[in-house]
Amino acid sequence: MALSLAPPGSPPAGRSPSGRDIPPAAPPRRRLLRALLALAAVLVVTVPFAVAWRLHEARESLSPQYTTAPADIDAQTLNKWRALGSGLPQHAAPVVLTYHDVRPDSDGNRFVVTPQQLDAQLTALRAAGYQTLTADQFVSYFQGGAVPRRSVLLTFDDGTDGLWRYADRILARHHQHATSFLISGRVGKHRPYYLSWEEVSRMARSGRWDFQDHTHDLHSRGVVGPDGRKGSFLTNRIYNPADGKLESLAHYRARVRSDLAASLRDFKSHGLPRPRLFAYPFSDADSARPGNGTPGKATPGSATTVYARNLLRQLFAATLTDRTFSPTPAGRRSAAQKNIQRLEVFSGTTPEALLREVVSRTPLPPSGRPLEQPRHWAKVDWHHAETIGFLTGRGPYPQGRSYVYASYAPYATADWIDYTASVDISGLNARGPRGNLVVRVGSTSALAIRVSRDTAQIAAAGDDVVLVRRELPSSARHHVEVTVSGTRTVAVIDGTVRLSVDSPPGPSSRGGIGLAVSRGARANSWPAFADLRVTPISRTSQTSAGGHR
Repeated sequence: MALSLAPPGSPPAGRSPSGRDIPPAAPPRRRLLRALLALAAVLVVTVPFAVAWRLHEARESLSPQYTTAPADIDAQTLNKWRALGSGLPQHAAPVVLTYHDVRPDSDGNRFVVTPQQLDAQLTALRAAGYQTLTADQFVSYFQGGAVPRRSVLLTFDDGTDGLWRYADRILARHHQHATSFLISGRVGKHRPYYLSWEEVSRMARSGRWDFQDHTHDLHSRGVVGPDGRKGSFLTNRIYNPADGKLESLAHYRARVRSDLAASLRDFKSHGLPRPRLFAYPFSDADSARPGNGTPGKATPGSATTVYARNLLRQLFAATLTDRTFSPTPAGRRSAAQKNIQRLEVFSGTTPEALLREVVSRTPLPPSGRPLEQPRHWAKVDWHHAETIGFLTGRGPYPQGRSYVYASYAPYATADWIDYTASVDISGLNARGPRGNLVVRVGSTSALAIRVSRDTAQIAAAGDDVVLVRRELPSSARHHVEVTVSGTRTVAVIDGTVRLSVDSPPGPSSRGGIGLAVSRGARANSWPAFADLRVTPISRTSQTSAGGHR
């Protein structure tokens, strides 16, 4: 008799506890077939939806790219652009350019250039012998590396979608490189105005683009004082009209630190290299305020400005702005301040106008006869001087003024050091007209050598503090020779009268030359300069002369 293995009280085999028959189990192959049919039914329903969603996401995160026609440049224009670049040094500190957006129609927005403009401008720069740098190449030079070939750093602020749609294809055509400063908290937002992270990733992988910092979300301006004044929220405390108070300094500092930390996290989380450059929003660096209206002299800014500047110096290799109180192109003097001035490009900037500005900012060696190069001279506001006749006695002279100043290529000479400048000054009568030769122009150590009929002075340019004074044999004409070497400035008048002043050490005291004429009494005549010459000083001659470096 067979033994039953079922526990006592179990239903008979093939029946449920209720006594109903249990159908036999389906074979394994049939169960698999049913599962596959069920899965197929699910896929039929969900795949079209998933594909549609994916296509929607792709459209949202990846705009189409457009290849625009190259600018039509005739041979005569190309030859003119080549000529503008001739005679410049083959290796020179780079010029930094600021663009914003690239779109076919600017709609009256001065910060938008068209694809055709950008293409023509790159064509002009290449014709004149300029190449583009990567951010790493730029930082390497800025931190003391070798001087690169004549070049520009193309920068685009804000990270707008026009860079992906239009500018990227133009860079590829010209085999050039650019740097975009991202407002990282706005990437992927307000589409399609800003880039998406997918576009940023693809641009970075192309090798044509670097990405640097423009804050996480502090690219905003608002009321920063009870008088209604507006300013950047990066460099100013926010004013609350409701209670009539500024945010506390502690809250301001925490807000700025938090924003910059968030921007660095954004770069890291999206696989981008840590940014080494920072562009001030709205160029509101405000790192110094002008003193007495004279270029080259300044006083520290507000506590918030100083705090932001020092924090940015800790986090980045350099900061960039489009506005400064003195020329600070990319060079050794700017490296000491870790702040660089850029040249901003607008919708109305023609290729030739841009090229001429770039040429004027390309460093020149301390040599030559500057009065024979009138196109290089700039007015007190650093813009081009249409004429320098007021320096040479030819006029015209400004109405109602008794003092006129101009500087020689202030951007191209910002790093001058170890040179001698000599000039003849005439028309110095007894009623007090005076000729000034200014050296170390644009630096915090700018000095004016003032010569009248019977006196010579060295004064701190801008604040009218006389540092040293000597009597001269009375004469309507004097010859002035000034040697700028390291920290020492030595002026010799007529080969016999010597004056000297020491400046603080460091590259911040570098700079070129300027000339100013003062006629004294309003009814007086103007003095005149002639035979201005600049000569470099070799290290050998400095050593033999006991010079300072």
